[in-house]
Amino acid sequence: MRRWGSRTCRTEEPRDGSGFWREGRAQGTLEYAITFSALLAVIVGLGALWHAGERGVFARLVERAASHVLGALGALDIALY
Repeated sequence: MRRWGSRTCRTEEPRDGSGFWREGRAQGTLEYAITFSALLAVIVGLGALWHAGERGVFARLVERAASHVLGALGALDIALY
């Protein structure tokens, strides 16, 4: 322990390797793991959206959702639009 003014400050880590799991380092490691997992999930999700767009999944969904695909009433629906 060192004394700085009126405060006592611990500056030494244990040398047996148990210092890694101390609260401060463990919290930092956990925060990095959570951040990395979230970033990886975003990247994988964007990749899945990219591949779905390349295969035309979104175009087919839009065609199915369009009102003029309903059949015989499609022309009337377009005219009334």
